[in-house]
Amino acid sequence: MKSVEYVFVYGRLRCGFWNELLLGSAKCLGTARTVHDYALYARTMPYVTLDEAVSPVWGEVYAVDGHMLRNLDSLMAHPTWYRRHVLPVLLEGGEEVNAWLYTRKGPGGSLVKSGDLLARTAVAAEPGWE
Repeated sequence: MKSVEYVFVYGRLRCGFWNELLLGSAKCLGTARTVHDYALYARTMPYVTLDEAVSPVWGEVYAVDGHMLRNLDSLMAHPTWYRRHVLPVLLEGGEEVNAWLYTRKGPGGSLVKSGDLLARTAVAAEPGWE
């Protein structure tokens, strides 16, 4: 039996963005938000920083196997560009799960105060988000 890991995606891997295809046949558990507040920044590569408490971050949770997790690590250049942390997230149905989340240190780009990259008012001015 393959082990299953949960991954919380908040940026270009979400449904509606072009990298969603990279998740292949991974099962989407649905929309979720982080239990704790963090800061989401929009730029060419959006990221969450754990250094600031602004709002919950919104995204989706996927069930992936070890092979897919290694592929995501490669895509995210973990651990040199992004770092993967396991954090509690709340699924829209109310269930709390621990999921991997890719983060970076410090601020940069435009702060997305709502914590939801799909609410792109702050993102519209960023190059590459047209």
